Amino acid sequence: MPAPSSISAQQLQHLFNQELELTQRLQHHLELERDALTRQDMERLTESAQQKQHCVLQLQAASQQREQWLQQQGVAASREGVDGLLATLQDDSLNATWKTLLTAIEACQQENRQLGMLIKRGQLATEQAQHILQRGTTSSNHAYNARGNSEHSAKTRQLAKA
Repeated sequence: MPAPSSISAQQLQHLFNQELELTQRLQHHLELERDALTRQDMERLTESAQQKQHCVLQLQAASQQREQWLQQQGVAASREGVDGLLATLQDDSLNATWKTLLTAIEACQQENRQLGMLIKRGQLATEQAQHILQRGTTSSNHAYNARGNSEHSAKTRQLAKA
């Protein structure tokens, strides 16, 4: 690892702050998207999804910029590499920003998982509604594959015919 004096803590702080701002903005867009999905407001949902996508692209660019900077400093562009660098720099403000960034990233991942569950519930409700419209009754002969997707059980249908 390079000597701490050769690495600019200010540059790293700037990179962390940039990523943190974008991550917090992403979290906000994810929350707006969840709200629009819950309210079934397709116009707001479309707008939120577009804003989210724009933010994701900016966040990817900021993350790549940080990774390139770290590599130029001779530091592994990984969580362990950053943790090691921060241990040598011994800068409380930098450590706090890094921890806040990691917490914000985790919050975005959690929000994204919740969005995925909402979408999956909506898909299942739509499938059930389609089945009712096509068959006239609800069906209890569903099986679920490893991804949690609903599949009609061919065996149950065959038994029902017999």
